Amino acid sequence: MARTQIRYCRKCMNYTEQIYKGKAAKSLFEKEFDRAAALATLGAYLLVAKVSDDRPKFWKCSRCGNICESHL
Repeated sequence: MARTQIRYCRKCMNYTEQIYKGKAAKSLFEKEFDRAAALATLGAYLLVAKVSDDRPKFWKCSRCGNICESHL
């Protein structure tokens, strides 16, 4: 089931239903750092990283198909 929200589309200039498409991809360095930190802290780092993840999220407008970036 896709996550949908009513959000403002800058292209349509109106509030439309938008579908969540995912977060920005991590770089290779970030992936390796996460793996090493998880091993060093016996998994506690994974909980902290999940809560403090600040990567931008992407939403697709159902009316015009524009993909918007959200930092919230």
